[in-house]
Amino acid sequence: MDLVCRGNNLHDSSSSTENGNVNAPLAVSDPSLIARRTLPYMVEEEKTCRPTPYCSSVQKQITPCMRQVLAMWMLQVCEEELCEEQVFPLAISYLDIYLSRIPTEKDNLQLLGSVCMFLASKYRDTVPLGASKLCFYTDNSISLSEIVQWEVALLSVLGWELATASPSDFLEPILRALPFAASLDLKSVLSHLHSFIYLAAVENQFVLFHPSTIACACVGITMQRLTLLQDR
Repeated sequence: MDLVCRGNNLHDSSSSTENGNVNAPLAVSDPSLIARRTLPYMVEEEKTCRPTPYCSSVQKQITPCMRQVLAMWMLQVCEEELCEEQVFPLAISYLDIYLSRIPTEKDNLQLLGSVCMFLASKYRDTVPLGASKLCFYTDNSISLSEIVQWEVALLSVLGWELATASPSDFLEPILRALPFAASLDLKSVLSHLHSFIYLAAVENQFVLFHPSTIACACVGITMQRLTLLQDR
């Protein structure tokens, strides 16, 4: 499986179009969605659509190594295209749910990853990733028609539920529930947190963990790291 990604430039949050990068406005946090009272509902919701250990059961051709290589490529594409921070974790959630249910040939794995990013970007980005841009990142090994066909298939498997919980969704509610939340530089803390979430999304051993568990672990590690830096 040959995965291709050109470039490695990392920028601040922005979005892109078919013709190039543009500085598009990003949505601000909705207080009603990040309030402490929403956490119990989110925890219940994350239980309704979780992946299973598919590499040892459902999948006959897909190995953990293949999944990890694909996840790294997806992360590179999302970073290169300046996707919002929630796009990559959400795309990985779509990927794991699909692979938990549908046997997939290894030759179609990169196509599936592309469609997962396509849908996640539509749901999360102000200016979503274009299908032709995704074809470019695969060295045109996939076609526009394949993306459209697999998009319908992925939506069917997801039950058209694009609001699947990912670790990113739990970050702000958890942070704002902390007693010292008011003293935090939220933008800086979230940047650290998303770095850890990306690492967890790439690693296969975290596939079966609940998003809230991953988010809590990332918050704990980040708070400890920031405390150590402040004490120096």
